[in-house]
Amino acid sequence: KLNPNLVYLHQGGFRQINYGLDIIYNNVHAGVWFRHAMDFTVNAFVLHIGYEHEYFRFGYSHDFNVYEPWSSMQNMGAHELTFLLKLEYSGGPRQRFRTIKSPKI
Repeated sequence: KLNPNLVYLHQGGFRQINYGLDIIYNNVHAGVWFRHAMDFTVNAFVLHIGYEHEYFRFGYSHDFNVYEPWSSMQNMGAHELTFLLKLEYSGGPRQRFRTIKSPKI
């Protein structure tokens, strides 16, 4: 299964676009993402691989810096480990709680 993605980030004056493609086969997923500023210069790409189970997911990714002003950091990057625990509520309909009115003072 192919899973294309696009994420737009905007906070204050900071804007960034991330886009990529994940390949999912059985419970294993892998992919590549590109990160760039709004002037469309790619400043990093990310490779990742992971495993998904019914109750959890874990993965590893590595960011590679490629943007020229950071050329001193070009061979450096960031390693990231991810662990996600899936919690589901399966106890039926939610219980209605009785309210207790506070006294007027």
